[in-house]
Amino acid sequence: YVFTEEYIRDNPGVVRAYVAALRDAADYVNKNGEAAKQTIAARTKLPADRLFVPTFAKDGCIDVGAAADWVKVMETHNAIKPGIVSPTGWVTNRFNDACK
Repeated sequence: YVFTEEYIRDNPGVVRAYVAALRDAADYVNKNGEAAKQTIAARTKLPADRLFVPTFAKDGCIDVGAAADWVKVMETHNAIKPGIVSPTGWVTNRFNDACK
């Protein structure tokens, strides 16, 4: 999920609310994996037995180290040009009050 700096500047409350909603949804999935899988199956029309239950980070906090590793993977596979994305400059927990 991406917000531009301009959108964040003009709508910080919306960004905080969005992050809070994602955190609530992730918490629900973490606590109710089977029910979440059934919901995903119903919405996507895919067989539940072919789906996995995603696991989300506690409180939706981003692991900045993992984000940096992802940049390396993308560069290695030529999905992005080396050096075009800062390893940690593209992620933030600053709008997630649970990460403070």
